[in-house]
Amino acid sequence: MRKKVPSILFVCLGNICRSPVAEAVMKKFYPFAARRIGSAGTSAYHVGEGADGRMLQAARAKGYDLSRHRARQVKEADFAKYDLLLAMDYDNFLELKTLARDSRLDVTAEIETFLENGNVPDPYYGGPSGFVRVIEIIERGCRRWGRRLGWDDEERRMRKD
Repeated sequence: MRKKVPSILFVCLGNICRSPVAEAVMKKFYPFAARRIGSAGTSAYHVGEGADGRMLQAARAKGYDLSRHRARQVKEADFAKYDLLLAMDYDNFLELKTLARDSRLDVTAEIETFLENGNVPDPYYGGPSGFVRVIEIIERGCRRWGRRLGWDDEERRMRKD
C-alpha cells in the first residue's frame, strides 16, 4: 500500500522569485507529487503578477517554466490544506508561525524553514547572478527535502512500474 504523498506549500515574501522557482523545481524533480505542490507569499505586494522577469529568464535557462505562475498570498485555509509549509527564510517562517497561531482553523500543517541552517537569499534587489545562485540553492534544498520525504525512493519505484 502506498503512503499518502504530503502536500507542500513553498513560501517567500512576494511569491515572485524564490517560492515559485522552488515549486517548479520540486514539480520537475518529483512529477508524481506535482498536484500537491504550490507556492505563495506572506505579503500581498505582487498578488496576481507573474514571476519576476529576471527569475523567469534564469529559470528558463535551467529548464524551469514559470510563465504561467501568478503570485498569491498565503490564505488561512492553506494551514489546513497543506501538510508542510516551507519558508524560504526565517522572517517568513516567523510570519507563518504568527498567522498559524492567529488562525481560527485547526492548523494541521507543519511549518519549517526550507534550509536547515540559513535563508535562501532574496535575489530581488540584486543582479542576474543572484537569481542563478538562488536556483542552485533551491535545487539542492529540493533534493534534500525529496530524500527526507522518501520521494527519491518513490520516484525510482514509479520509473520501474
